[in-house]
Amino acid sequence: MIHNSTFDRRESDYYPTLDAPLVVPRLLDLIDLEKIWEPSSGRGHLAVELKKRDKLLQASDLYDHHDKLCSISVGVDFLKQDVGPLGFRDIVMNPPYSEADAHVSHGLALLPKGGYLVALLRSDWSYARRRQILVTDKRFFLEIKLTWRLRWIENTTMSGKHNYSLYVWRNGEPIVPTVAFGYKPEKVAA
Repeated sequence: MIHNSTFDRRESDYYPTLDAPLVVPRLLDLIDLEKIWEPSSGRGHLAVELKKRDKLLQASDLYDHHDKLCSISVGVDFLKQDVGPLGFRDIVMNPPYSEADAHVSHGLALLPKGGYLVALLRSDWSYARRRQILVTDKRFFLEIKLTWRLRWIENTTMSGKHNYSLYVWRNGEPIVPTVAFGYKPEKVAA
């Protein structure tokens, strides 16, 4: 097997976005997001960073993870939602990898006019033939390649062996998609 790991796979594909304090500023430097729904919140790493910047409308998750970092509506199955929270415009998510395609497709179906969908995914996610429909969709807007390896396992300094990107779709006037690079800052403000 090519993708051996020293860690066991996590239940429900839960890998918290421990580097959210680095990821969120890179994202907001490039896109003016507002009234964000974070539907795969886990313990709330992304949600906390979005809330600090007054961008978060609602955080939700299917599972009730212990030691939540902020208020999260639990028991909310994103894939079964017919509409988003009242007043939301944008969706930002780190979806379970095993359901990433379904989360992106469903997010696009729920996205209001003028809204953005942002999904944190492996940089090579877009290479699979079955995903070409998503990255050739007229709403595909931007890929932000993160130039450092993200940490997923708490209480360790080890990072994963995959590269990650923020894939962005916009429900607006179609444009030619672009690629940007999100560089890790030398120091992170507290």
